[in-house]
Amino acid sequence: VPPECRSDSEPPMISVNFTVQPVTGENGPLRVVPGRRHTCEKSDAPPCFRKEPEVLRQSKLCPLPPGAAIIRDLRLWHGGTPNGSNDTR
Repeated sequence: VPPECRSDSEPPMISVNFTVQPVTGENGPLRVVPGRRHTCEKSDAPPCFRKEPEVLRQSKLCPLPPGAAIIRDLRLWHGGTPNGSNDTR
């Protein structure tokens, strides 16, 4: 990580997402890529979804009950997944 992006203690920012309904593998859970973070370098950008290894595509946070809190460092690579259910989310 370039020196200007380093933090020796807390993350520069965090995000807290709350689930308002059950999150399942079918209704579009949040996807995370463990061990990878956004940095200041463009070369550190996440790969295109179609070019990612299958193991990264399947790295989803589910199941989660309503009221769960997801606390994450904003530098964590993450994204949404399609809602394959018939319910809105």
